Amino acid sequence: MNPFTTSVQGLSSQSTACRFVVRREESLGEVYQFVVGGLEVGQQVVALAGPTFLRDLASALSESGLRPEVLLRSGRLVFITAPDSFPSLFKSGDLFRRSQLRLNGSLLRWVSDWSWACGFDDKIETLLNYERRVHQLVNRWAGVSLCSASCEKIARSTLLGMMAEHRRAARDAQVPANAKAGLSSHA
Repeated sequence: MNPFTTSVQGLSSQSTACRFVVRREESLGEVYQFVVGGLEVGQQVVALAGPTFLRDLASALSESGLRPEVLLRSGRLVFITAPDSFPSLFKSGDLFRRSQLRLNGSLLRWVSDWSWACGFDDKIETLLNYERRVHQLVNRWAGVSLCSASCEKIARSTLLGMMAEHRRAARDAQVPANAKAGLSSHA
């Protein structure tokens, strides 16, 4: 087992499961398996990542006989380019009315790759804010999610901050909504 893999199973009614995988190589390995597993069972798969990662994922899908262009056109696979798409992703309103994201009865499977953030080492708070907001979306809509990062690209301090934020988001997903409201009203 990868010692850099963190698995957290949520206790909410949706039973959200999120893992953080630190990749030692550029290989997509676990991320690819996670995406293909969702596509094979008919889930909509959303991949939030940098352009290079998305291109590599599409190439890996093509090489295995899947047709990413068809999956993208049909909405079964959705690519969100980070960080360029963040303004529209975080815009207030119903996310599912403005984009290809849909709730169609099957679970939504979400992949966030944070390797694009290697240039954010001096702006760690901005990066952690992005990660926090993405986790809020994921915890609300995704049935299963996976976060990943390449440890070769991201500074150790940034990676540790991201892992801590991931654990905090996983804990927040476990707290029932009425308990959160009670905590905030006493503050």
